[in-house]
Amino acid sequence: EVSDSGGTTTTIEEFAVSMSFQITPVPNSMNVARGGHAATLLNGGRLLVTGGTTFWGKEAVSSVEILRPGTTSFTEVNSNMIFARTGHSATLLPDGRVLILGGSGGDEILSVNDLVEEPEIYEPELQIFSPVTVVGEPIRRSLHTATIRSVNGDTIIDIYGGRGDIQYLPEPRLGTRADIRSFILKNDSLIAL
Repeated sequence: EVSDSGGTTTTIEEFAVSMSFQITPVPNSMNVARGGHAATLLNGGRLLVTGGTTFWGKEAVSSVEILRPGTTSFTEVNSNMIFARTGHSATLLPDGRVLILGGSGGDEILSVNDLVEEPEIYEPELQIFSPVTVVGEPIRRSLHTATIRSVNGDTIIDIYGGRGDIQYLPEPRLGTRADIRSFILKNDSLIAL
């Protein structure tokens, strides 16, 4: 029985429907437990998981896994990243490859030397990693963000913030970066802008 503000009372009947069902747990587990990894949605709906660490304070891993659409289990990729890294970015390029930037060799970043400077590209169809040349100052940062944009047909990569070198010369100094660095991607080289 329901009453409104005008004092009108209405009776409403409710019906309940019961259906039997069964919930089956779906084992969507990675083969390697990891944190600090990067996850990238590839063309065709596959999910790529790269790097990370298996326990806090441990060294980074270079292993890679993929979850294919319609499946419930991750599979290991046939090859590993060139460099083990955690806290890196893995960004889908317009051509379907993945650009992997920065990161560190482990969870604890105590000096600039702990950072991974060498970028690499993953080719999903071939399941291989290739090195990327950097023209200009190296990329020394972890826990950053990377985005892609197109300018006059060129692919521009912007890297934001992160933990990295806030001073390199005369003495390297580690800190939180406030800058944005931009690169143009040409012939699998990153050219600083």
